[in-house]
Amino acid sequence: MKFRSDPSAIRGSIAPVVTPFTAEGAVDHDSLAGLIRFRLESGSHGISLGGSTGEPSSQSAA
Repeated sequence: MKFRSDPSAIRGSIAPVVTPFTAEGAVDHDSLAGLIRFRLESGSHGISLGGSTGEPSSQSAA
């Protein structure tokens, strides 16, 4: 995975990705990885996590 430190180098779409949870309320990391993989394979140039789709109101700091 490549990270860019220069914001002017950002290009293309940056897709918001929902955070999947298990029935117990924990983050479902396997499903999250699958969603990210799908977005990148579909042509997105970046991913926006944890905030643009409403998850903060469902999570605690812990």
